[in-house]
Amino acid sequence: MKKGTGFSIRVDQSEQTHAVVRKTGPQNWDIVDLGTAREGTPLPRAFVQGVSQNPQASTWLIPNDLAQVGVLPLPQLKGKELTRAVLGWVAREEKAAVGSFAVSWHTLPRSEMAKKYDRQQVFALYAEHKEIDGQLAGASAQATHPGRMLPPFMILDQFFRHTHPEGFPDGTWNLVYLGRHENFLVVGRQDCPLLTRALPFDLSEGHESDQYLDQLVTEIDRSRFYVRQTENSPEVAKIIVAGDPQLTGRLVANLKDRSETPAEIWDLGSYFSWGEREVSSESFIPLMAAALSLEPTPYNLLPEPKRSLLGPRARHRLLVATGSAAVALLPVILVGSTLTAKVQEGYLRKARERLDVARLDAQDAAEAYKKQRLQLTRQDYLTSFAASRPDLEAVLLEIGAMAPPEVRFRDLQITEDDLGKTRLLLMGESGAPTSGKAQSAFIAFQKALDQAPFLETYMEPVRLEIDNDAHGTSDRPHTIFQLKYILVTDQNRES
Repeated sequence: MKKGTGFSIRVDQSEQTHAVVRKTGPQNWDIVDLGTAREGTPLPRAFVQGVSQNPQASTWLIPNDLAQVGVLPLPQLKGKELTRAVLGWVAREEKAAVGSFAVSWHTLPRSEMAKKYDRQQVFALYAEHKEIDGQLAGASAQATHPGRMLPPFMILDQFFRHTHPEGFPDGTWNLVYLGRHENFLVVGRQDCPLLTRALPFDLSEGHESDQYLDQLVTEIDRSRFYVRQTENSPEVAKIIVAGDPQLTGRLVANLKDRSETPAEIWDLGSYFSWGEREVSSESFIPLMAAALSLEPTPYNLLPEPKRSLLGPRARHRLLVATGSAAVALLPVILVGSTLTAKVQEGYLRKARERLDVARLDAQDAAEAYKKQRLQLTRQDYLTSFAASRPDLEAVLLEIGAMAPPEVRFRDLQITEDDLGKTRLLLMGESGAPTSGKAQSAFIAFQKALDQAPFLETYMEPVRLEIDNDAHGTSDRPHTIFQLKYILVTDQNRES
């Protein structure tokens, strides 16, 4: 293969797709090879040879649900201390042993507020080592050894940044991708992605497409509200829809009718040419991955390869010399203090690892105990409100059961308006170790309430306060919210 050729391979839904592209301009690529076959089908010999000759220009795609992202609020650290802090944050977030996740991360530019309180933010992309090892085993079975491993949502985000170097929307944007293998969105800002979410599929297979588009609009709008609750309350400035042309146009039309955020179509096919043949929308993700294989990127879930600076003959001579020196110095080492220091260092390292595991187990036990106490307190709290209104007791207990463990109630007001309708005002707090978890718990609670047949919302949720560790005093961000509903009764339905 010629220089400037990028490769990618994707195995998903018992199907594998390989793509080879050649760069012809700053934002243009010719398709050299593109094929889809059943999983396990041998790859073309030319493809395997091309990857072996230039592994750094190849990308292996993993499913979206294997990888996660996070923006980590950390103290101002450097070097190995910062690395340990990032790995420790991921382990605490996922309740796993330190080092069980592959993490790709970089430090974000510091804001004035972060400089004032000596804080910094780090963006991290991470996945379990066992999942990465499983993907590598699949690559080895195909006689390929890729240089990069990334999920599709990072490919979409990075390709957008590469093709829009001077055309970023102001503030925050929402990339929506609609395809056959996956539907997802990625919300990002100038320095990094903020979140990614899977979108539902059309289970009706096109028979109820209008209802499906309405569902997509609702989920996209929920993501906009979710992002607005994060640090600095960013507002999505533009929704950019890419993927299947049969859906993108209709979705953008629905968004323009129902959403306040501007929406537009992103034509991915304009970047790739394949002679006179038409490029299928299902090939966009592998093609973008192959194109990005030729570009520098700060993210890669594979460990960096260790390259030797010596040739085979020099390494052999060095090995012989090292062995001879080791044999000559062995008596000295055995009687000296070096061996003692090594033994002590190994013992302390293992002790620290056991302490880390014990600490994580203790945290899990403490969280379980707190959740149990929270559930009991929540039930007592709601029962006290229902004491004077026995007919509302079942409703309030049902609301309490809908709330995730991270949601805590602060106040509950029950009033009747002039029309005799019962209005509920719920005030609460959603807290979690990270802002993402806190907001996710709140949205899950809101969604459960919206689907309850005995409640009807009459006002958009009001954000009262967002505390995302801006002053560096807490590592547990929380969101204080206010929700208003009308209790639906048979009498209300008739009126």
